[in-house]
Amino acid sequence: MKTSRCVRVSKLPAVHNPLNFFRRIKQVLFQKIRSGEYSMDDNMWDHISSGAKDCVSKLLKVDTAERMTCSEALRHPWVSGLSSTNDGVIPNRLLEVKHTRLLGHLENFRSMQREQQLARNQAHRIDYAAH
Repeated sequence: MKTSRCVRVSKLPAVHNPLNFFRRIKQVLFQKIRSGEYSMDDNMWDHISSGAKDCVSKLLKVDTAERMTCSEALRHPWVSGLSSTNDGVIPNRLLEVKHTRLLGHLENFRSMQREQQLARNQAHRIDYAAH
């Protein structure tokens, strides 16, 4: 009789199960996102301007009262292209393009959030009905 060397991942002990490992990483990451715990000290951020970091930091505030609004984001020097190194004059067309693109990105994000909330609600209903 031949013996198989294949082992189903789900049959491995929890310590050796890569699925559990990735589930745990995902949980930790989600907890950090929800608590607003992040760092820009990693070398991936070395080439990112301080203006961009400032804008991102203000958009990632967990407390909505502290978080930058869409209007504030559009006026942020990094988004608008204004900085202390230029005279502050940006062609209106460039500002319009940036404004339109940012609004599109924000609308896509909001749409994604609505879809995720609908999926969570549906999963909750299914889970509740199963019990």
